[in-house]
Amino acid sequence: MPQSGNTLAMTQQSRPHLLLTRPLAQSQRFAGEVAARFGALQVVISPLLIPRFLPATPPSGMDGVIFTSETGVAAALAAGVQARGEAAYCVGARTAAAARQAGFDARDAQGDWQDVAALITREGGRKSLAFLCARQAASQLQTVLTAAGHHIERIEVYTQDAQPLNPEAQALLAGSHPVILPLFSPRTAQVFCAQAQPAAPIYLLGLSNAVTDAYSLPFARKAVAHRPNSAALLDAFAQVLD
Repeated sequence: MPQSGNTLAMTQQSRPHLLLTRPLAQSQRFAGEVAARFGALQVVISPLLIPRFLPATPPSGMDGVIFTSETGVAAALAAGVQARGEAAYCVGARTAAAARQAGFDARDAQGDWQDVAALITREGGRKSLAFLCARQAASQLQTVLTAAGHHIERIEVYTQDAQPLNPEAQALLAGSHPVILPLFSPRTAQVFCAQAQPAAPIYLLGLSNAVTDAYSLPFARKAVAHRPNSAALLDAFAQVLD
C-alpha cells in the first residue's frame, strides 16, 4: 500500500504513472482499487486538501441530516453531533456506511448532490434538515431544497486546507512519462492548476464534468466518470489506458 510521498515499485516501465491528490487514506484505497483491476502502476500520493475539523453547535429539533462526504460524518461526530436513529441523506455508499455506523438511519442517494436532492424530494413532505458540510461546500443543494419548501440549516463542521504538491509529485510532473491524474472535486482541480506546471503528458480523469471544467492546464487525454463514484472513475481509467 502506498505511503504519502512515496513511490511504489513499478513492474511495467511502459505503463503510465499515477498521481493521487486525495487525503492519504482515500488515496491509498483508490490505489488499491486501481491495482486490483489494472495491475501495478507507479503511484505517488500528494494530498492537496487536508480536512480540519471545526467547532460547531450540534443541530436540534431537525428531521434529519445531510452528508456529502465521509469526512463530514467524522467531523460532525467530533463536533458533538449524536445520532439518535434519525434519517441521514448521504451522497454515496461509503458516506452512507459511515453514517450508519454512527447510528443514523442512512439513506444512500447513489450519486452526487443532485441525487441527494432528488432522494429527499421523492420522500415527499417538507423537512427540517441539517446540512453538515465543509466550509467550502457549494450552496446548490441547500438552494434547491429551500426552493422546494424544506428548511435547511447549514452547519460547517470542517474545512479543507490547501497543500503544496510534494517533491515526489513535482518530480513526476517534471518528467516525460505520462501521468494519470484522477481528480475528485472542482476545488482539487483548481488547487492543482494553481501550482503545477507539468511537462509530462497528463491523462486527466474527472469524477464529473464540473471537475474537468475546473481544470485549466493542457492534457493529452481526458475521460469523465459516467457516475460520480469511484467504480465509474475506474471505468474512465480504462479509457485513458487504452
